[in-house]
Amino acid sequence: MTDFKFFYFTEYEDGKLAHLETCESEIPVNIYADPDSDFSLKENDICSVDIIGVGSEIKYYENEEEFVKADTGLDVVSMIPIGTFALDEDENFEESPHIIFTGKIIAVDADPTAKSDEPNCFVTVETLDMTVTVVFNSDESISVGGILKGVAWLYGDILRKI
Repeated sequence: MTDFKFFYFTEYEDGKLAHLETCESEIPVNIYADPDSDFSLKENDICSVDIIGVGSEIKYYENEEEFVKADTGLDVVSMIPIGTFALDEDENFEESPHIIFTGKIIAVDADPTAKSDEPNCFVTVETLDMTVTVVFNSDESISVGGILKGVAWLYGDILRKI
């Protein structure tokens, strides 16, 4: 679970988008609020989220040296909340729960029975100020200690921290 400062909910597609800020670095992040979220949260409440990220554009690096050698322009642990602000002068920008991330892999699980159009990898990464379990499809052998880079659409239950 990762702790955030809560700001507000807004309507988003078929549900609600939680507008949050990381507790450590005060980075704004949007997360799609699953139906079991605590919708009674008030501004500045501290909440916790077990974050799931639907991954895309995923790239796996076996270690930090391989990641650095790839010269991605990102730190080993980094996160850009691309769903919270427009990267350019896009008049049609709509907020979303998307981030670009890189992070250290702390857990890996696989589903060998997944169909080809279903996620078969469940990789937990420590990225900037949060932990995310990224779900995606891959044929690679992914290991704890490696580095994962990609884009993720974030969701989870937004719960009041007790």
